[in-house]
Amino acid sequence: MNNNPMKFLFVFVFIQTLSCLSWARDIQLFRRVTVFPLKVESELFEVAEKAWWEVRGELTKDKRFLVATKSFLSKKDAFQPRGELSPSDVIILGRLLDAHVLVSIELDHRVLKFRAYEGEYGQVVWQGERKLHPSIPASEQLPKLSKLLIQDFVSIWPYQGFVFEDRFIGQTVYQEGDKSLVKVQVGLSSEMLPGDPVDFISLKATSLRPLFDGGVKESLVGVGKVVYVDNEVVTVEISKVIGTSKLETGTLAKFPKEYQRLRDIFEGETSDLPTVSAHSTKEGLPPREREIEEKKSLTTSLAFIGSLAVFLILAL
Repeated sequence: MNNNPMKFLFVFVFIQTLSCLSWARDIQLFRRVTVFPLKVESELFEVAEKAWWEVRGELTKDKRFLVATKSFLSKKDAFQPRGELSPSDVIILGRLLDAHVLVSIELDHRVLKFRAYEGEYGQVVWQGERKLHPSIPASEQLPKLSKLLIQDFVSIWPYQGFVFEDRFIGQTVYQEGDKSLVKVQVGLSSEMLPGDPVDFISLKATSLRPLFDGGVKESLVGVGKVVYVDNEVVTVEISKVIGTSKLETGTLAKFPKEYQRLRDIFEGETSDLPTVSAHSTKEGLPPREREIEEKKSLTTSLAFIGSLAVFLILAL
């Protein structure tokens, strides 16, 4: 038998995609993000690069995310504009770039389309679009709208931090008097205050819909409140842990007040723009049309699995 490494890679991709479609699965912490250059017409290449830097800067400014650099992507021969990606492309690129989330932005007939994908399984995390104003040149709108799309994306994340182990303490949950405490990494620009409530949550993918647009089920694993704030690290007093759950490194932390603050800020910015926007390309559709869109996603995924299976049969 010919032990071609590519065959094993395709088998891996097939199994990953099949598992994504076959059963509910836990969603782990997303932190490592890759943003590909914007896909635009040649006359907009220069402004598209400026927009890419705007997007990357928005993600890196408060240390919530670890974002691939231009140098890293170039070394991997991956610093290339990309539009819509297939599940197989996402899985292969996710492994190549060690990315939890892959982002592509494409200008399509004066509609700026944003797509974020889960690197491990190829499922869409979120997608949205913003229509360019018809009387303003595209070159004057791309950086601003690209930045707003990434803000839209960040604002709908169901969690705003994650538990980590303080290396000086040496454990995740520790005692201070009669209090059980845990450290949570948040963003530098976050505005948590002592006394703010905290929900520790788990996420489980339950459908083929975009994960952050109705595709996950959120479960409460613990509750607490903020007691100290030190830049991008907050100390949380644990009030209750649900059932047999444990708060471990990577446990997701939701701050309801911070979540609402982000939504209010970015929705306020949207209202001041001379452009039509949408937080999700399916948002606002009548139930019947939304069902049709979801069936299209299922059909596309099943078609991908079928074609990949045929390829594997022929290759082996």
